[in-house]
Parts: sequence; structure tokens; C-alpha cells
Amino acid sequence: MAKDGTAWAGCAPAVAVASPWTNNGKKGNAARIEARTVEEHQLSLSVTGMSCAACVASVERVLSGVEGVRSVSVNLPLEKAVVQLEHPPSDGQQDACIAAVKGAGFGASALLPALEVRRHNEQNVAAQRRQVALAFALALPVFLLSMALDDLGSAGPLDLRLTLAMLAALPVYLYSGAEFHRQAWVALRRGTANMDVLVHLGTTVAMVWSCLVTLSPVLGFLPAFVGEAEHVFFDGAAFIIAFVLLGNLLEANAKLKATDAVHGLMRLQPKEAWVVVDEGTVGTPVEEIARGTLLKVRAGETVPLDGEVENSTALLDESMMTGESFPVRKNEGDTVSAGTIVLDSTLYVRTTSLVGDTMLANVIRLVDEAQTGKAPIQRLVDRVASVFVPVVVLAALLAAAVWWAMAETLAPNSSMAPSEMAIMVLVSTLVIACPCALGLATPTALVVGTGRGARYGLLIKGIEALEQAHATSTVVLDKTGTITAGA
Repeated sequence: MAKDGTAWAGCAPAVAVASPWTNNGKKGNAARIEARTVEEHQLSLSVTGMSCAACVASVERVLSGVEGVRSVSVNLPLEKAVVQLEHPPSDGQQDACIAAVKGAGFGASALLPALEVRRHNEQNVAAQRRQVALAFALALPVFLLSMALDDLGSAGPLDLRLTLAMLAALPVYLYSGAEFHRQAWVALRRGTANMDVLVHLGTTVAMVWSCLVTLSPVLGFLPAFVGEAEHVFFDGAAFIIAFVLLGNLLEANAKLKATDAVHGLMRLQPKEAWVVVDEGTVGTPVEEIARGTLLKVRAGETVPLDGEVENSTALLDESMMTGESFPVRKNEGDTVSAGTIVLDSTLYVRTTSLVGDTMLANVIRLVDEAQTGKAPIQRLVDRVASVFVPVVVLAALLAAAVWWAMAETLAPNSSMAPSEMAIMVLVSTLVIACPCALGLATPTALVVGTGRGARYGLLIKGIEALEQAHATSTVVLDKTGTITAGA
């Protein structure tokens, strides 16, 4: 981008590729060597159990403490950690990184194949749907008992309505909210605080207070202000858990859709190819095909590897690589790319790349690196999130104390006792301040943006470039026939 805000684009039609792999000559070779050197010193891990930016900061902190680690970047939507090492990774170093993450209370493993990760995420979304449905089904009776009905009589010394509401709310708190409570204790044991801590504190305060009020007639050791209270918050605790679970489900769906572009590109890569031998052709996995192998690609099939055409001609659909919607005629000596589709006749291709070195593989790698990267604004968010939860807890306690002391002045016409007002303010402040959006908003937007761009042929080399694009005032493109037609 020029200093005056002008962006220049002049490569293949309809494609703005900011990639060293598309260049030719010495500069492209040097960039390729540099990129491979970075990859050789890189370790990627799958990390599960993160819920907010505070979790990201915890994972980055423990990984940075592993010997030989130069830098760490953790992506919350993709649940992925990229570790840059001083030397090529060994099995022992990978095990040390995984152990460090697990020691911090998160799940970790070697990065799984993308399609396997996709299936796991789909199963996770399905499980979360069932969990949300159960939570709301259990929370609804709590709401009806707490709000819709006035008086059901008594069960001995206890109020029957409050007792039934307590019994209905406990399964929501103990079962549906179990993961929040577990993750909160894990976070507190390692000396950090995250979204789960706020949900745990908010719902626990509401449940403990409500249970004490309900059981006060049979508990003689409680302070007088508890026995005098009339309001309970069983419905609030139950629906807080249900709605946070719903939010987690929406986030999981967003994560799943965010990776659609990369998986769409991966589906363009055939698993097998027809290798020409003396006896005819043999179906062979593309991973086993060496450079210089002659392949046969029939009409309607996808070119499996980059190569050059030999003794044949055919029309190819190259829209996935160039954005050009019209078929392109390929003759002997012309180059073809993996992922393009042969349309009208059989094509013979002499391979010039391995499966991991094709233009398609480099595009997938480029999009993946862009999605894994961290924008400058996200680094600021991470720093804020590291102190956000403790500040919220202090603010909630201060607000509760003020309302308890000044309830009659602040709300003179309220029917609630000062203690009840204080509890309501405390729970509300803790819950509405959950920092899940703080850690998810920026990376999810960047993942979706880079993925959507890849779907339309716009490849982003780095997140920094995407963030700076908002300052672009003019885009200048060479005339290629893609955006203009005629003379």
C-alpha cells in the first residue's frame, strides 16, 4: 500500500495474491526458502478448553516458558497454538509443550488433520445443541415456579413454592453448569481468572443466597437479614447458565463456519491420481507420486498435482485459482495447477511438484497462516483481558457494598431488602461482564474475513495487511478482462 492510501493489484485476474509462492525467479525462490525455514522451526498444537482471551493469555504464558520456545500465537476460534522454536522441533519438545498446556488445565495434542478437526468440531456442536436444549428444558420450570405462581402453601416449615424452585434449579446448576464450575476451579488453582470464573461466581452466589433464604426456617444459625429476605434468584442462576451455554453454541457455530473456506480448498485436492505405466494406468495416492510422473486426467476429473501438459490438449476450469469464469485451453508444454478441472477431453500431465508443494497447497497454507496470525489490535485486547476479570470482581463487590449500605437512598420505593439488592447487583455485574466477546470478536472476524476472501480468490498474506486495508482509499488494477470488457 502506498503512503497516500493507494493499493496496487496486478496479478492474475480477480485475484490479489500477497504470497511469495506466486513469484518467479530469485526473489520467489528466496521467499520460498525463508518460508520453509520458518515452517521447519514451527510446532502446531490443538488446544481445547479455552473460553475467552484470559485463557489465551494463560496458554501463551505457559508455552512461552518451555525451553527453546521463541514465540507463541494462540488462536481462540481455531483452538490452535503455533509455537516458533529456536531449532526444528523434536518429539521431546512437542511433549513438553503439550504437558505445559495440560498442566495449565487445558487439553492439548499434536495438531490433527484438518478434516478430522472438522469432524470433531461438528460432533462438538451437535453435543452442545443437546446440552442447550436440556438446560432450557430444566430452567423453564424454575422460571414458572419463581415468577408465575404466587403461593402453593407450605411443606412443613418450608415454603413449598421456593422449595420446588430450589429442587428444579439444582440440576441446572450442578449438571448443566458443571463444566463452568470445573474450569473455574482449574483457573483459580493456577492463579488466573476467566469467563468461567465469572459465571461460576455469579451463579454460585445466586444459588447459595437463594438456598439459604429457602431453608432459613429450619436453619437457626443464619443472620436475621437472611431470614427476613423474600426474594430468591433460582431463575436467574438457571437462565444465566442456559444463556451462556447458548452463547457458547453460537460461538461454536461461528468457529465451524469460519473454517469453511479452507476446507472448501482442501476438498479440491484429489486423494488419488491415475499414473501412466506400461500396462495402462494405476490408481495411486497422491502422497506417493514423485516429481516427473506422467498422469492421466480424464474429462470431469480434477488435476491432482501441478505439472506440464504432454501430447494432449483440453479445456480447463481454472476459476478456483484465477477467478476466470471462462474455460482456458491448455496445449502441450502449458502448465496446469492442482485443483483445476479438465472439461472436455483427456489430459496427460507430467508432474512438477509434490502434493505439499502445489499452488493449491500453498494457497491453503497461506490462508491458514493468515487465520492463525494475531492482529495488533488483538494483542491490545489480550493485555486488557489479563486484568479484566479481577477488575470486574472488585467492581462487583464494591457495587454490592454500596447498594447494601445505600439501598434506601438509591431505590427508596423498592420492595427488596438492602441485602437482596446487593446480591442482585453483585450477580448482575459478574455475569454481564463475561469477557467471552472480548477474546472472540476480533479473531473470529479475522478468520471469517480471510476465509470469505479466499472463497472469492482474494488471499491475505498476513493479518496486519487486512487490518491496514481500512485505510485504502483507491484500488488500481491492470486491465485484464476480468473487471472490464471490450476496447
